[in-house]
Order: sequence, then structure tokens, then C-alpha cells
Amino acid sequence: MNNFDTDLNLITEKLVFITGLTRSGKSLLSPIISSLKNSEMFFTDANAENVSYLHALKKISYPAAKFLFKLSLNERIYNLSIGRNLNTRKLDYTSIFKFRNPKIYLKRLRSLGGDAVFKEKNLKNNIFPIMFHDALINPKLIFDCFPNSKIIFIKRSATELIKEWITKGYAGNFFSNPRNVTLCYVYKNKYFLPYWCYKKEKIFFRAKNNEEKVLLLIHNLLKNQHKNYKKLQLKYKNKIHFLDFENLSTNTDIELKKICKILKTQPTKYTKKILIRENCNRKKVSILRKKFMSKKIETRLSPFFLNLFKDLKNYNS
Repeated sequence: MNNFDTDLNLITEKLVFITGLTRSGKSLLSPIISSLKNSEMFFTDANAENVSYLHALKKISYPAAKFLFKLSLNERIYNLSIGRNLNTRKLDYTSIFKFRNPKIYLKRLRSLGGDAVFKEKNLKNNIFPIMFHDALINPKLIFDCFPNSKIIFIKRSATELIKEWITKGYAGNFFSNPRNVTLCYVYKNKYFLPYWCYKKEKIFFRAKNNEEKVLLLIHNLLKNQHKNYKKLQLKYKNKIHFLDFENLSTNTDIELKKICKILKTQPTKYTKKILIRENCNRKKVSILRKKFMSKKIETRLSPFFLNLFKDLKNYNS
């Protein structure tokens, strides 16, 4: 019998994972959710993300992944609860000065901390939003660790994702940058590749341009997450909610009502300011413009990658 079963008690299980592919709209939705009643300032945690990915790739054991995942997020929640390690850089999107009421956290700086935090009833009822990349890479780990959590997954058109990824350099040397926090591995002692390229290296280096490279990576990420979602039990699927980026950005007021219903909360007087700041309820991109962008990408794709591009509709609709 194993007498070393790792685990720990949690401050709260009420996390909201705001997720989707890189450049899908998480940074748009996260401050909106943080503006809602009883919501904390959203945060990120690269350690928790990478623990999730490592376990999905079977590089660490389940008990180790579960413990480290819970530990990392529990510590972040505790630190928020006592005002420790706050981001006070005013231009950062996770800065407390972009929160609806920074005074809440400045007051916590003067708190004693310790076990007194666990007696705060408000903390148990508060929403803790976390901006989390690709949560459906390992959704079971999330729900095993935080059973009462919810996942909001933002989908964005493949055309826009490809354009954004190329602009950000995700087809090139971005992953060898010391600032990169995405799980990567070294291929042939030379190339730094993101985990979602694993076992797709030959195809990746067969790509003739950046459009084909990022298309392969996006397709692999979406396909794996779609497959993981399909395998989940119904009780877990009911905790996952999908939003379309275009609807979120152009019909924000309508989508906000849906979000409030999901999270059982409501807007505050600050929510309107956030919507203005984030340029919400913006104009839609015309259908002709969308077709033009799509055709432009298609002209850059060889037959194999063109089929991948068309196949994306199965995973991103």
C-alpha cells in the first residue's frame, strides 16, 4: 500500500479558467470577468500550465501533477488573499491598478495573513479567474484538482489565428527567447519547439512558409483539445462553456449576460468602463473581408496544408 499519497487542502475550489489558444481573446475576456461582482483580479500561472502539459505528455506521474497543480494555484490564491506578490506595474494587464477596486488589495497588504485568511467567508464565495492557455489539453486534471471550477473556452477563426501567430513570430525563434514560458523541448540539439509540435517535427520542417508552420501547430492544438473534450464525462462537459471571439467582441453586451448567468454574478458600475477600455461592441469584419483573408492564406498553402486548413472547421466551429 502506498503510504506517501500527496495532497493538500484548498482555500477555494471556485476557479474560472479563461482559456483558448494563444491570441484567441483571453486578454479581452479576463478583465471583463474581473470587473464582475465578487470577482478577484485575474492572474496567470505558467507553472500550473506546464505541469498540466507535462502530465498530458506522460512526462510526470499523475500524483505528482495533481499535487503540483493544486499547490501552485492554491499558493497564488493565498497570496492574492493577503496582498502578497501583487503586480503594481500600471501598464501590465495583470496590474491591480487595472482592477475595478485596487484598494481591496492595498488593504490586504496590511493584513496579518496566516490562518486568519481561511476564516474569511467572502473568499469562499469569490470568483478567482485565471487566464490559462489551452486548458483542454488536460481538463480532467483541472476538474480532479478543482471540482467546482468552470472553464470558458474562447474560439477564434483560423484565419485570424494564423495571421496573429505569424505577427507574433510563433513560426520562428520565439520559443528560444528567454522570456518564453511555454513548455518546449530541444529537437536535434538545435531547435526549440513548443510541446504541441511533439511528434509532428517532420511535417513542421517540411512546411515551406510561416503560414504552413503555424497552421500545423494550430491544427494540432485544436485537434487534441477537441478530442479531449469529446472523451470527458457529461458532468465535466457541463462545466465547460464555449464563446466565439467575434461574438464576444462585437455583441459584448449579449455575451456578458450569458457569462454572468454561467458564473452566477452580475456586472458592477466598473464593468462598463472595462468594456469601453477593451473596445467592446466593436464593428464586425465584413464577410467579403473574411473571404479575402482566407483566400490569401489558401494561396500560400500546398495541398497537404490546404486540407489541414479546411479540416480546422471540424475543431473550431
